[in-house]
Amino acid sequence: MTYDKRAVKILFDTYWGTGGWKSAAKPGWTPETPPDDLAFATESGLMFPPRRVSHEEALRRLAALRAEILPRKAGTAFVSGLSTNQPALKSALGSLAVALHMPAHPFSAQRNGFSCDICGAYESDGEQDLNQLNFERHKWGGVRHTDPFYIAFDLERFVAEPAPPASKTDEQKPCRPGPGWQISSRRLLRLCRETTHSAEQRSRSWAMQESFGFLNIQGSFGHLLRKLTAKTRLGPKTTGPTRSGGGEEAMGSTRRRSHSGLGPWRCN
Repeated sequence: MTYDKRAVKILFDTYWGTGGWKSAAKPGWTPETPPDDLAFATESGLMFPPRRVSHEEALRRLAALRAEILPRKAGTAFVSGLSTNQPALKSALGSLAVALHMPAHPFSAQRNGFSCDICGAYESDGEQDLNQLNFERHKWGGVRHTDPFYIAFDLERFVAEPAPPASKTDEQKPCRPGPGWQISSRRLLRLCRETTHSAEQRSRSWAMQESFGFLNIQGSFGHLLRKLTAKTRLGPKTTGPTRSGGGEEAMGSTRRRSHSGLGPWRCN
C-alpha cells in the first residue's frame, strides 16, 4: 500500500521534531495538529479519533485478528517492507508472533499494583491516542509488540491496508537481526508458512516466536533465538542482538511509564 506523503508528514510532525520527541521533558504535553491537517490525515487513513478500550476488549480483538491473518501474509509484508523501505509493512509480523502466544487472561496487577501480571499492560479508563501508535508504526515498524493494545491496533491496520507482494528479488535479500547474525528472507517466509494457528501444534513448535518473536523498532529481529533459526556469523561473537540507538531514543520518552520500557498502552 502506498501512503499519502502529505498525510504521513502531518502524522510525523504531530509527535516528532528536529530534536526528537516533542513530548520530551514536557510534563502534561498533548499532541496538537492543525484542524485542516488533521482532517486530511484522518481522511487519508493515517490519523484516527481517540478510543476507549479496556484490557479485556483488546484481548478479544487480538484473538479475532490473529485467527484471521495467515502468518505467511505477515511474513510477505515484512519482506516487502524491506525493499520498499516502509516500516509499517514490517510491524504486523512481530505483533502476530506475540499474538499467537498470548493467552486469554483477566487483568490482574497483584505483582506491582498497576500493570497486568501476564502481559504487562496498564488498565486505563481514559481514551487512547491511536495516532501515537500509528506514528511509531510508520517511523520504526512499531515499538510495543508485546502490548496487546498495540497488537490489536497493528493487526487491524494490517487487515485494512493490503501489503504489496514480495518479489523474487526481495526473497533473496538477507534480514539482519542484530550484530553478527542474519537470516534469509526465503527462510523467514518458509518459517511463516510452517507456522500454524493450532494451539496444540504451537505448543510443540515455537518457530514463529523463537525465530522472530520480538521485532526491534527498525523492523528487524530483536531477540532472534538460536534454536530454530538458520544463521550465519557475520562478525565478532556477541552476547546477543542489541537494540539500535534509534530504539533507545524512541523508548526514552515513554520508559518512565512502563516496566518493560515499551511505553504506555494503547489500542484500537
